[in-house]
Amino acid sequence: YVDGSESSGHFGRDTLTLTSSDVFGNFPFGCGTHQVGDFGRVAGLLGLGRNKLSLVSTTAKYHDSVFSYCLPSSSSTGFLTFGPDSGSESASFTRLLTNPQVATFYLLSLVAISVGGKPINMSSSEGMILDSGTAMTRLPYPVYAALKSAFHSHMSAYSSVPGTHGLDTCYDFSGHTSVLIPRVTFHFVGGTDLELQADAIMIILSISEVCLAFVPQAQTGILG
Repeated sequence: YVDGSESSGHFGRDTLTLTSSDVFGNFPFGCGTHQVGDFGRVAGLLGLGRNKLSLVSTTAKYHDSVFSYCLPSSSSTGFLTFGPDSGSESASFTRLLTNPQVATFYLLSLVAISVGGKPINMSSSEGMILDSGTAMTRLPYPVYAALKSAFHSHMSAYSSVPGTHGLDTCYDFSGHTSVLIPRVTFHFVGGTDLELQADAIMIILSISEVCLAFVPQAQTGILG
C-alpha cells in the first residue's frame, strides 16, 4: 500500500453475496496470514482500486466500474453504493487522471491550494492520489513548504511548539477560549473546490499540542 504496509497469504475464490440480487461467483479474494504496518483491529480490506482483482473491476459488467463512497462523519453514517446512479445530486465532479506508474490508483488534478482565501505558490498543477486508507493528506515537499508558510503566517496569535509524530507545525492553544484558523481550500481542474473542515486542517493531540494535519513527502501527493 501507499504507506508501506503490506499483507501476504493465500489467494482463493468463492461466491460473494452483497444483496439478494448482487451475487458474484468465482470472486477472487486474499486471506492474509502475514501483515506489515498498522492495520489496527480491522477485519479486512475492501479493494476499490483500478487493479483487475478489485471489487470494482471484477463486477464491472454489472456496475460499469462506477461506485460512490461517502465517508462517515460525526453526524452521518456514510454509504457505499455501486452503479451509474449511485452519485448524489449535490455532488461536484472533477476529471480523474491515469498514471501508468501508479495505474491502480485514482488521481485528481490539483491546480491550486488557497489558505485564508489566497492561493499559495505552486509552480504547476499536481496529480494527487485519492486514498481513503491514508489518514493524513501528504503533499510534495515544495507544495507542503508553501502551505506551511502561508498557514503559519495566519497563526501569529498562538505559540509554536516542537513537532511530533511526523507533524512539524504545531501550536499551544492553552489559555485561549476560542481559536481562529485560516480556511484551506483545494482547487481541482474543472472548477471543483474542496474547502476542508477544521478537523481535516489540524489534528488535536492535546490542548497544548495542536498540529497542521499535513505531512510532506517526495512522491506524488496523497489526498487522505
